[in-house]
Amino acid sequence: MSSAFTNDRQCRVVLSVEPQAQSSPKTAPKTTTTTPTLTRSASNPVAKGAAHAKLGNPRRITPRDP
Repeated sequence: MSSAFTNDRQCRVVLSVEPQAQSSPKTAPKTTTTTPTLTRSASNPVAKGAAHAKLGNPRRITPRDP
């Protein structure tokens, strides 16, 4: 059951990070060009996948070792 709660917390963290990342690019185009928004928006999904993989893999490996 604890694993289910941790997964929910991870999802909440990712969701909370999305609006923050989206708000920064929105303010960026006002002062800069649209290029930074493209790079940031492209890096967001990559970071999400990497975060899930990094959080999931070590936890799955640790129980197998002992």
